[in-house]
Amino acid sequence: MKIAIDGPSGSGKSTISKAIARELKIGYLDTGAMYRAVTAWLIKDQTELPNDWEMNLNRLPELIISTDPENFFVQIDSNDVTEEIRTQRITDSVSKVSANATVRSWMVQMQKNIVKDLGAIVMEGRDIASVVMPEADVKLFLTADLDQRASRRSAELGQDSTVTQDSIKERDFKDANRAISPLNKSQAAIEIDTTFMDIAQSVNAALEIVRKSLND
Repeated sequence: MKIAIDGPSGSGKSTISKAIARELKIGYLDTGAMYRAVTAWLIKDQTELPNDWEMNLNRLPELIISTDPENFFVQIDSNDVTEEIRTQRITDSVSKVSANATVRSWMVQMQKNIVKDLGAIVMEGRDIASVVMPEADVKLFLTADLDQRASRRSAELGQDSTVTQDSIKERDFKDANRAISPLNKSQAAIEIDTTFMDIAQSVNAALEIVRKSLND
């Protein structure tokens, strides 16, 4: 069973994907965390990407990411960046890094290799159904209105962080208009609007679609 879950920031991808992977007892991959890890490696101890960041890609780092939904972690060059990748400074720069052709090619190949190794997996991101795993048995596209997504992202970041609707719009625009693997809804994907759903309702709606597919 291969399940692809795409959607913009704050739509509920991570929560729903992990829940499905736990329920089905299969692997889980947060592809966004992979791009965030590379961003953290490029930023290092600075507040933003250095001007020459693309030159540093002549030596790609070692990336290790957990595919266990019960034990998520990310390491880059043996350094644990699980917490760091969720900070605002990484969020502000990840769209730029993920649009880079070298990074994108490397990540997509790594993701395809993980699918091949695991076989059964729930993978979440922005180009999973269209590029990384077009052969997925189930394809979901999650969405929610701007206000709800901004509120969720603020809660996720914590530490009195406030994510504005404008920042969400800007991220959407960058992700949808990048030249390589843009965010889009696959024609075969089933859309779930989670705006008025709590976590349990969102998970149940997704699981209902997955179970129906399993039984067909």
